[in-house]
Amino acid sequence: MGSEMCIRDSPKGVLAGISVPPEGGRISRMSYQLLPAAFFAVDTFFWMSGVLTALALIKQMRHRGLAWARLYPIYALGRWLRLTPLVAVTIGTSIGLLPSLGDGPLYEMTSREGEACAAGGWWVDLLYAQNLVSLADSNSKLGGCERHMWYLANDMQFYLFAPVVVFPFLRWRRLGWSFLGTLLLGSTVANAVISATNHYAASPLFDMTYFTRVYIQPWTRAQPFLVGVGFAMLWDYRQEERAQLKRREGLLGNAFSDRVAGSV
Repeated sequence: MGSEMCIRDSPKGVLAGISVPPEGGRISRMSYQLLPAAFFAVDTFFWMSGVLTALALIKQMRHRGLAWARLYPIYALGRWLRLTPLVAVTIGTSIGLLPSLGDGPLYEMTSREGEACAAGGWWVDLLYAQNLVSLADSNSKLGGCERHMWYLANDMQFYLFAPVVVFPFLRWRRLGWSFLGTLLLGSTVANAVISATNHYAASPLFDMTYFTRVYIQPWTRAQPFLVGVGFAMLWDYRQEERAQLKRREGLLGNAFSDRVAGSV
């Protein structure tokens, strides 16, 4: 629906997959700003990923401590094996099937992605590095294979880095919050500086350079994941406090019952 509205409300049409709004067009109105801002709704999933990843790591690291580091290769490989079969099927479909299924003025976008995959971009996607390759060379076909999978690339990179963020909380709580706050501040400043210095429009709907250099890069999209990690730590603290309260109530109950039984 969003893409349809962009095309309809932009008389200049769609160029290279980007809607070019006219001056004074409907999409330039304040009431239409939800449309270009909708690209950031994906942050919800980054936040959820941060929460769930951190909660799982807390349980594992609390049980094993520093010895958990030995399991890191399994941690990373398990994630890769869980995601990659479906990614491979998607790439294969894009290369061998989609070019024969349709036609039209916008359908060539799909065929271009298939061509990029066939030209060697497939292995970049399987390594979840297409966002980094696109930054190194925005014109390279290596980064043009299944561009919408930039989300999986970021999520994989956040997942691989998550243990470094979570572990300090379990040993040195203040250090953990300080480190998390520093990362969050650094990512926010990186967003502001890169966008202001280059005068980017704050939506990939209007600026593909912004898409390549800011929207899909892990250091500028890490905030919701980091906030999710922080939420997971607060949730864990809350659960720990409740468990301690229950233990105290149990001890008091046992002491009271023993006292009553002794008096009888």
